[in-house]
Amino acid sequence: MTYFRSRALRHNSTSKLHRFRTVCAVLLFAGASIFAQQRNLDDTAAYINLTPGLVTGLSCEDFVVNIQMTATDARVFDLRFVFESSDFVVTDVIPGPHPDLHILPHLVESDTLSIDGFFHPNFTGTTLLASVHMSAINQGTDHNSFIGFLDGQGFSGTGEAPEAISMDGDTTLIALEGTVPLPPDSVIIIPMMDDSVRVEWKPVTLDIDGGPVVSPWYIVEFEDALNNEGIYIPIDTTQSTYIYHDFIVFDFDPGDTSTVNVGTYRVKALKCQP
Repeated sequence: MTYFRSRALRHNSTSKLHRFRTVCAVLLFAGASIFAQQRNLDDTAAYINLTPGLVTGLSCEDFVVNIQMTATDARVFDLRFVFESSDFVVTDVIPGPHPDLHILPHLVESDTLSIDGFFHPNFTGTTLLASVHMSAINQGTDHNSFIGFLDGQGFSGTGEAPEAISMDGDTTLIALEGTVPLPPDSVIIIPMMDDSVRVEWKPVTLDIDGGPVVSPWYIVEFEDALNNEGIYIPIDTTQSTYIYHDFIVFDFDPGDTSTVNVGTYRVKALKCQP
């Protein structure tokens, strides 16, 4: 009886040891899986930072918002940003200077700006992806707008073994200067011998609300009334109150009644200081 009981004890001990080893193996496997998941989350996270956080948008010049990425092992990315297309237009996207960064041509669809690119080799750290240049659309009133990170996707690792990048980002507030200056007064055209005309006007000092306008810029547009009626083309942007233009010239004889060129000039004032 003792012999059989000893065998039973040894058998129970062996079973418990086997179960213990199995449990330990399961725990080690689970721990390794959790560690791997945490490592992957760290390896594939990215944050898109827009700087500065507040921008003043003036109608006389472009304003710039910089897009920075902080990431680990970033390889390719596709980013989308949302903005108010009724407040400003995207005029250009300048790629960042990092030698391993490659930015593809950007795409604007309605209120969404898409920027795609890749790093070769993969990138870890913080770098400037792009500088977005924008031009304000004058709405007639001062108001706030924004451009913000909408969503994005990307991959780290390699093309054969990609890992998805989890992305997040922030927003830049844009304070738009929208009070319209009064139009330039007394625009006149003076013939200058036979090679050009001089277009001049009185300086603008007030906006439509009676507020002061300091050091305004002026955009001079021209319409070729015979060949492009209704189409005004900007021909100069200046802080002076006059320009010279050689489109209309006096090259006909005194008795000649034929028309050489006919055009219309239009001058707009831009408020460049809040």
